[in-house]
Amino acid sequence: MVKELSARYYFVVHDDDGKERLKYRSIFGLSIDAPDQDVILLGEAYGALKDEIYYAVEKNVTHIIK
Repeated sequence: MVKELSARYYFVVHDDDGKERLKYRSIFGLSIDAPDQDVILLGEAYGALKDEIYYAVEKNVTHIIK
């Protein structure tokens, strides 16, 4: 049984030295029935609000096994 769904969105920033660094933002408490496409669309909308481009999306599902 699925207990929880969250997503992690990865993006690139430049530090003070001009080097690229990979960072991420996590969104918790998503609907456990959300298909992959909805998680991607959420990332696109959230990225537009934050003025970020997400290069990878990680969908994290927590299951109850007992």
